[in-house]
Amino acid sequence: MKLTILGGGVAGAVAAGYAASKGINDISLIEKDMSLGGLHRDIVIDDFHYDIGAFFFWPYHKLIHVFPGVKDLMVDIEPLYCLSLTEKGNLDLYPSTLKGYMKDWGITDLCLDVFGLVTNRIKMRLSGHKINSVDDEMKYYLGPFYQKTGLRKYIARLYGMSPSDVGLEFSQKRMSFIAERFRTSEILNKLLTLKANRLNQWTTFPISYARPTSGFSSMYSYIGEELKRQNVNLCFGVQIKEILIDEKKIITSDGKVYTYEHLLSSIPITLLCKLSGIPLNIKLQHKSLYSLFYVSNSEIIPKCHVLYNFTERGLWKRITFHSSYYGTEKNKHYFVVEAMPEERHLNDDGVSMLDQDFKDTFANTEFFGNIKKAELIGSHLTPNAYPIYTKDFDTGAIDEVKQFFSRKSIYLVGRQGEFDYLSSSDVAQSAINTINRLLNSAD
Repeated sequence: MKLTILGGGVAGAVAAGYAASKGINDISLIEKDMSLGGLHRDIVIDDFHYDIGAFFFWPYHKLIHVFPGVKDLMVDIEPLYCLSLTEKGNLDLYPSTLKGYMKDWGITDLCLDVFGLVTNRIKMRLSGHKINSVDDEMKYYLGPFYQKTGLRKYIARLYGMSPSDVGLEFSQKRMSFIAERFRTSEILNKLLTLKANRLNQWTTFPISYARPTSGFSSMYSYIGEELKRQNVNLCFGVQIKEILIDEKKIITSDGKVYTYEHLLSSIPITLLCKLSGIPLNIKLQHKSLYSLFYVSNSEIIPKCHVLYNFTERGLWKRITFHSSYYGTEKNKHYFVVEAMPEERHLNDDGVSMLDQDFKDTFANTEFFGNIKKAELIGSHLTPNAYPIYTKDFDTGAIDEVKQFFSRKSIYLVGRQGEFDYLSSSDVAQSAINTINRLLNSAD
């Protein structure tokens, strides 16, 4: 079997390694850059390594399963502390707990909101109200808690639109844990078995891993060497001109020709269609991401690795405190802020505005003094960072494109390849599932 893989991000690398381990002995991986990694990347400024995003690897992550030696290069985090900043300026375990909610709103509001949750759920059931958006689903499962915990604002911030316009695909892929935990049967079971305190707890992994202190490059250099050892042909710096899907040929900009029996693509679906001459009769929307890089003379928030913004203020969604698990660099703490800009911020003044917007969020909190002194030393804009599923988005059109390509022995994987809001763990698993289906169909 001759397998060619487009894209050397986590999906492409895992697919190549797993396929080789399963006995496929003619594998080529084509990557336009000069190294593997894709969106797994970090920016180096004055010896500080900043991630573009927040990347952590759980023990079950298939990247570790396919390349077990990579774990020895990573940094252990035990446990991973994820907190949220509440509307009242307090800290809570991410995403929220009853204890944290009472601290913000008091016992009276808690009792009234529990009653509101129950009555709202009954009303929606009796009225036969259909759940068509993220707003509908979260209001059903969380009632008043949805707004008052800040979760609604977090979703609006992430997408740059009202959650009433965001399709259910988002919650099904990224927030299914809420539906599972707050099912009526689950709540009643906890109450009847005197385990209601478990509603106040969130499952955390005792051990998590982060990329090496020296950055993603060393991690993916190791993966590249492992792929070479498995006789995978790594082709870097390749610019594709067109894909002749009926002839099963890939033509590069310098005239080189790659042939394949099966093609696995993790490049953006819009690009694949363009290169293949296949019309994509649907408009795909994305959200851009600004990463703001800071250094500080003091620790901002003790015992915190990641902080989520659940307030009604600010365009930023998350802070990752790198020095909380990598240690300080040059006796300085450093962290990255992920901000979700609007179109008007995509200009020269946008970064300064986002910096001020971020710091203003902490006004009237105990952390404002340290935040105000933090120095912004750089930024990075990632266009098309997140797929957007609006309420009227036609997922069937994407499925039709996937089915068309599969009939041509082309299989789509990855967040960009499938236009799917997936974590890196899900992306790796999807790549393995695709290789398994390919092998089963060949039997």
